[in-house]
Formats: sequence, structure tokens, C-alpha cells
Amino acid sequence: MYVNLRTKKSNKGYRFEDFVIRLMVNNRKYQKYKKTLETVLLEFAYQNNQTLVPMDKVINNSTAYKLIRDLTADKHALDTLAQHGLHLSASIKQIGGPLDYEASVRLSTATLIGNCRIGAFTYIGGGSEVRRASIGRFCSIAANVAIGPAEHPLNWLSSHPFVCDGFRYIDSDDNYKSFANPKLRFRGNSATTEIGNDVWIGRNVIIKQGIKVGNGAVIAGGSFVNKDVADYAIMAGVPARLIRYRFDFEKIQLLNRIGWWNLNLDSVKNSIDFSDIEKSIDRIQTLLEKGEISKFDPINYYLVEGVLKIKSFKNNSIK
Repeated sequence: MYVNLRTKKSNKGYRFEDFVIRLMVNNRKYQKYKKTLETVLLEFAYQNNQTLVPMDKVINNSTAYKLIRDLTADKHALDTLAQHGLHLSASIKQIGGPLDYEASVRLSTATLIGNCRIGAFTYIGGGSEVRRASIGRFCSIAANVAIGPAEHPLNWLSSHPFVCDGFRYIDSDDNYKSFANPKLRFRGNSATTEIGNDVWIGRNVIIKQGIKVGNGAVIAGGSFVNKDVADYAIMAGVPARLIRYRFDFEKIQLLNRIGWWNLNLDSVKNSIDFSDIEKSIDRIQTLLEKGEISKFDPINYYLVEGVLKIKSFKNNSIK
């Protein structure tokens, strides 16, 4: 993968501009990204001593897609991204919209669609799909999870994508075009799905668009979540139902109040015993009262249209 990285130092740290990374290409975007693609493929050819077929000849066949796929496996590019807190697998297929993330996060081979935000130290298992979602810090998301997946109409003439947002694999077919009406589109509820902090989501979970999952919640593998989930609730089933809460109401209130995910816990120095919830809460409260614990402010990056920028760079003590 071609990486053109220039750094400019400012009084707020480093700003990274022109970070060119094309993870997926389709025919509809050819004109818009033609020059970027040419640059990417020329660099690839140069690095690998390969003869490059002219772009106009390869864009409509598998050669271009093979090259793009091979580009994603370029170790230098993945290492560079990892240095800036975005850890990807070489086989990742798509980051299909602006990504706002805090360093560091692990996406593995997850597919991202639309505006997404991911908090620090959250990881997402392979094969997952995240669409228009805001995910908090310290979330553990297993493989094959769907967060805010696309919806299909139930009371229209058809539930097929030709009445929705298109079907990019065949939408260049003239016969298909005669069915679609670009002025009449089904968008679902199009709401952002919100996942709190310290949430654990098991394998093969589906979370409907626009759902809010509270801090500390646990969703058992294979569940379908179609209603909001309360803080520290344990949910399971199809549809998901409440099994129990992880802690009593008073502890949940205290955990939300101290918001440990916003703090530099420094657990060894501060003698925080994670295994005992009551001792942990008491200790963190004491540190806060004495002003002996600082706020956790990881670097916040913004990746959009192939450009990676620093959104914020802080490390402030709580006052």
C-alpha cells in the first residue's frame, strides 16, 4: 500500500496530512479516485518491480481489485497505521466512511460503513460489521458481530436493495438500472447506534440500528438486540432480554459517577485491586478526592477520504 506521510509540528503536537490509504474501491468511485489509484498502483508496481497495466484497462476487471487487495497486505502501511493507534489485519476490506478514533484500537478484519467513532482500547473481532456507530472505550467485541446493520423495507413492493441504497456489485447492469429509482430510496431509521464504555459483546450478536447500549453491559453470543440496554445489564436471547445486572444499583451509580474509563488508573502505583469491585470503587474515589489521579486523554485521530489527522492531543490533570 502506498503511504505518503508528511509531518508538520505545531504547538499542539504533530499533525499528519495526506495519509493516503485506499482500502476498497468500486466502479462508482473510479472517476473521483482515479489519480489516487494511479499513484497507489504506480507505487506498488515500483516497489515490486511489476509492469503496470493502464488504469482504464484494469479498473473494470479483477486485476485492479487484486492489486488493491495486495496493497492492503503491505506491511509498511499497516505498521505505520499501527504506530498511530489503528491496528488492522492485512485482509481488511473496507473503511467506508469517516473514522474518528482514539489510540489505540483494534479492528482486525471488521467492515466499517458510514460515520463511526471508536474509543481507546476497544477491539472488534474479525468478520464484524459496524455501520454508523459510536463505540466507547475498553469495549470487547467478538467476531461476526453486526452493529447497526442495513435494514430492508417490509411494506414496500420489494425488500430487495434496488429500493434501498443500491447494490454496488450489479448496479452497473442496464437492466438493473431500469428497476432502481434514485429519487425513491429506503434509508431505514438511519440512526446512530451507541455503545457505551466497558461493554462486552459476544460472537454473532446483532444490534439493531439506533439502539443504545449502556456502560458496562454484557450481551451474550447469538443475541438479537432490538431495545435499548441499561448500564451494566446482562442480556441474552432472540430477542435479547434482561438476565440480571452485574452489580447492585448503588454500585452502578458509583461506577458511572467515577467513570474509571476516563482516568489514568495506573493500577500498580495506585494499588487498585480490580478483583474486588468495592475496594476498586473506594480506592478510585479516594484518589479523585485527593486529586492524585489524572484524566485519561489519548490522542484522537480522524481518518477521512484517505487523510489521517490528529483531532486532539492532550494529557491534562483533573482539576
